Amino acid sequence: MSLTRRQALRNGLRFAGAVPLVFAGGRSRAGGNPSYGDVPALKDIAADRGLKIGNAINGTENQYLIDLVKQHCSAITPTNHWKPSLINSKGQADYSIADKYHLFAMQNDMSIHGHTLFWYRSKLASKRQPSLDELYRSYGAHVKHMVGRYKDVAESWDVANEIVSGGKNKDLLRADRELKLGGFEFIDFLFRTASEADPNASLHLNDYSLCFQTEWAEAKRQRFLEIIRKLIKQGTPLHGIGIQAHLRAKYGFDAQAVSFFINELEKLGLEVHISELDVNDASLPADREQRDQLVADIYREAIDTFLKFESVKKITFWGFTDKHNHIALGYAPDSRKDGDSRPALFDNQLKPKKSFWAVARALESRKA
Repeated sequence: MSLTRRQALRNGLRFAGAVPLVFAGGRSRAGGNPSYGDVPALKDIAADRGLKIGNAINGTENQYLIDLVKQHCSAITPTNHWKPSLINSKGQADYSIADKYHLFAMQNDMSIHGHTLFWYRSKLASKRQPSLDELYRSYGAHVKHMVGRYKDVAESWDVANEIVSGGKNKDLLRADRELKLGGFEFIDFLFRTASEADPNASLHLNDYSLCFQTEWAEAKRQRFLEIIRKLIKQGTPLHGIGIQAHLRAKYGFDAQAVSFFINELEKLGLEVHISELDVNDASLPADREQRDQLVADIYREAIDTFLKFESVKKITFWGFTDKHNHIALGYAPDSRKDGDSRPALFDNQLKPKKSFWAVARALESRKA
């Protein structure tokens, strides 16, 4: 059952004090935050070119950052609170926190990208190995309830997240207990269940390490394409692909390989989302001025490459500010030893950096 507007408003008020979600019940404060000044709204530039701009939200943002998101974004992605283990953290489904994102999107005329219905690091089942029947029953109920509950604002979903094997592994699917148990039939089941719950939703696979200039990244791109073709051949209702694009300066951005990859997706009739974009500056020089320019150059090259393709419909940033980005918070594979990570479009005072202007110019370069 999907939430009605009245239910969403009631739930938002009921749980307003449960977690530090500053956006739980309100709109922007009058006047906004003067620190980021009069800059063009990325969502407006993008909208004129058939694109949406999104940002990841984790619920700890202050009001000024939320205002920044409202200024520049037409969509949000919950980083954690829509994941299976968070919804079922008490052994049964609890939507109270997830509902806050629903309310926020409704009040601010935004859409939500649902992240995620299945992920190997966010389990529904207990620590023991589930039976095949338990696997289908538990995920069937979870997918049905999540997609159905939020179908008025969740226009797209990562049905399965990070299922592609990496490294030197020659298997297609990640070595995960659920994927080993259910295989491609289980992935198909997830997509079909989501499609039944909301026939209008765009259903995606989402994965990482698809943009680097490395042999292992190329191997992963090829494995991913093989998985995609296999799912399409078996009739899975797969509509789109999320390219996470956690870019890392030390691995380079392979514009030619990324172009080939997106072109293959386009030929298969798939929509493409750049789903978790940021730039890890761990290997770049200490000088801020020089480093900010190098990071901006990476953003510009990447977005110029992505926007060559009409199939690219949305670009979502994985944290708008340096302070609230997962790299600065220590969750990335590597980070700067000096602690001065600057991976995002805005600095810690919410002022636009060179990266912001590089992104804005790249968006403007796409024909309206």
